Amino acid sequence: MVQDPQDDKGNYYTTNEVATYRFTRLPFDLTCSSFLLSATVRELAIKKRKGFPKAALLIDSNMFMDDFVAGADDGNAAIGIYYEFTTLMKTIKLPMAKWAASCDELEDIWKAQGREVQRTTQALGVDWDTESDMLSVDSRDILDKATEGPANKRELLQTTARFYDPLVLFSPLSVTGKILFQETWCRGLRWEEILPHDVRVR
Repeated sequence: MVQDPQDDKGNYYTTNEVATYRFTRLPFDLTCSSFLLSATVRELAIKKRKGFPKAALLIDSNMFMDDFVAGADDGNAAIGIYYEFTTLMKTIKLPMAKWAASCDELEDIWKAQGREVQRTTQALGVDWDTESDMLSVDSRDILDKATEGPANKRELLQTTARFYDPLVLFSPLSVTGKILFQETWCRGLRWEEILPHDVRVR
């Protein structure tokens, strides 16, 4: 309980002064943190478009939360993107860490700077081997979790939803589950109803 302040004679008095506090850093784990990060980075891109034309354009279309994924035609273009992007982000004291690339010239620069070069990493939840420049997802991790034996519509949806593919690279694989799920709606199956034999086999 907070008491009203007293004057030097011991009399209570009220005050209209209210202390205000302002964050100088963006805290993690607040509900609004992801929105504030996205809004801040987008505002940065708008304000600095003239000075950093490539980086500002890439921020708007290639930044997903705290992941930045972009491509370039050759090594020089990749180096240009790296320097322009890191310089732009330094203007708001937001250094970008854990860089990975399939560009030998860029890796040489990182080695000279004392940075660790990653050979395998993840790009938006997808495994990426930078040496062979191949993206992959292990569907066995998803399919092994599917229940054996009779499955219902709810379990089919759970299995289909396990494919996290924001880059839409594996849609030929993941679309099969979506087609089967659509078929359960067309047949009027309920959530807990056991799937017909032909759907279950597929």
